[in-house]
Amino acid sequence: GWFSWIHRQQYSRPRPVSAPGTVPYSALHASALTKGGLIVLRTNFNKDLQVFRIDRIGKTMRDGMVSLSLNHISYDLNKAICKPFAATDRNGLTTVLADQIVATPFMFNSSLTSSTNTVTSDVPRTVRDVIGGMDDNILQTFKAEVEWDNAQVFIMNRRGGDQGVIIQDRKNLLDYSQEDSVTDTYDYVVGYWKGENAVVYSDPNYVVDGVAQGERGLVVDMTSVWRDTQPEKWMVNNRCRWYITIEHPEQFRPSVSIKVDFQSLRQFKQYEMVSALESVQLGDTVRVINSMMGIDITARVIETEWDVLADEYASVVIGDFRPTLATTISGLIKAAK
Repeated sequence: GWFSWIHRQQYSRPRPVSAPGTVPYSALHASALTKGGLIVLRTNFNKDLQVFRIDRIGKTMRDGMVSLSLNHISYDLNKAICKPFAATDRNGLTTVLADQIVATPFMFNSSLTSSTNTVTSDVPRTVRDVIGGMDDNILQTFKAEVEWDNAQVFIMNRRGGDQGVIIQDRKNLLDYSQEDSVTDTYDYVVGYWKGENAVVYSDPNYVVDGVAQGERGLVVDMTSVWRDTQPEKWMVNNRCRWYITIEHPEQFRPSVSIKVDFQSLRQFKQYEMVSALESVQLGDTVRVINSMMGIDITARVIETEWDVLADEYASVVIGDFRPTLATTISGLIKAAK
């Protein structure tokens, strides 16, 4: 169909997939393209066809092309509003997400286990904000992950699995890069609790045994931890150390990413070395071996790029990830400045 002219789409946790692309004026049904319209595309080998909404349309006379910006249908949850709800544990999440001021066709599924935390909202909030927004969200509270599948949203402890895939130099590893990010990496935490008449805040809690390692601080609102009583300062300090070592250690270490380029790999005659990678999905764990650099690590797939024209992967990225939608958006904004 005409939509095969759309080039590539990128899919990274926890954001739903987006798909920029172009279509010739002369393509079949190109005149039917409208802002807000729907297109069905494939995103990987193992998933059902996914629905995308046309977010923006641009037309240029010079090359006779229509440029499109597509967002996965789950981006509509940015405009679906949840009613306020009281403290809710993992067993009630699907109920509060579905209890919307104006009903939508989305369905919510949760398989979370072994958590006694609760999430609360005393004001109306969008569904995606409740799932992974700035404050008191499901992903952060329950250390959860999310999968978007058309109008279904799956909240789980961990998505993906270990398929036994190995990425190795001289076989299917073409490039290895490590980046120390000053923008998104912190050296210490200051937590605080705010009541009606008092504020209790912690000392600066550093990453390595309380020893100063740098000057990049992170402020964390911990009011929700003690809802009914004012904590002592030592309690907030302990909670900060828990935040660093258990809850969010990924915010205090450099990010590492490895990109595997499928199109380059297809230039080799031994194409079978790519076949195992084609079964990899977002969130899967893979092993990366680079004998020249003395690297042998396991990491997760954090981003995939699908070539719609060829109906195959263009690349996958393996490495660290950010646990909330808000952090991801913040990183993109900072990168653009």
